[in-house]
Amino acid sequence: MSKKGILVIPFLFVCLWGEPSAFQAGDLDSSSPYGLSQTETAIWKNKQKIKMLNRLLLQQQKIIEKQQKTIEKQQKMIEEEQKLIKKHQKNYRQAG
Repeated sequence: MSKKGILVIPFLFVCLWGEPSAFQAGDLDSSSPYGLSQTETAIWKNKQKIKMLNRLLLQQQKIIEKQQKTIEKQQKMIEEEQKLIKKHQKNYRQAG
């Protein structure tokens, strides 16, 4: 193989690899689609918004779960305190 061939092959590889495939045009599942019609662009934007909203929903669900666990712990603490209050009231009445 000549020196020119050795230089041309990597150059062609880089050029071709960097080019988007014609088969990917209009791919709504791509992270950055191209060649879309107005309708396809609107669909793609809606899909992106839905993905973002799903991420936000999952974050909110995790926050709610943490808050529910905190509330459950606090409810148990309240119940234990109520039991202690009743016990002390009973002891107070018996002492008086």
